[in-house]
Amino acid sequence: MIARRLGVATERLRRADSHVDTLFYVFVILLAAVRFPELFKDYWPGMAAIALLEVTRFVVDHRKFKKQAAYHMWSAKLWGLALLLGFSELFLTGQGGLFFTAAIVTGIVTDLEGLAASFVLPEWRHDVPSLFHAFAIRRSTTSERMTEVLPSE
Repeated sequence: MIARRLGVATERLRRADSHVDTLFYVFVILLAAVRFPELFKDYWPGMAAIALLEVTRFVVDHRKFKKQAAYHMWSAKLWGLALLLGFSELFLTGQGGLFFTAAIVTGIVTDLEGLAASFVLPEWRHDVPSLFHAFAIRRSTTSERMTEVLPSE
């Protein structure tokens, strides 16, 4: 937020922000795995789905764009809030519950939206708020290309 307000939110900074977010949550998950190993017996399907989707997104983004996506979608912000609540619940009560489950479901939805955006967008972009916006970018890019190709009257 500060970088955007100062006008220094470059592509490189936005990508670095995504890397830092990923590393932070990987370490939180590792800490949770060490502290609450029984949790993973109950929640492994959802956590495995998120891990698989994260790897799939990484591969798709690198094959298509040659770099990691940095969409910073609204759903990702919601997932961040859900993760805060879910991990707070876990570390305060010692078990997963409604908030932890909501964090897993939100993570799956967020990753699916990001993956869909990667398929929809014709070129790499950062700060794409939603899949709806990705479709709008695709339409405008397609319209611009058609204008360039078609002769004007």
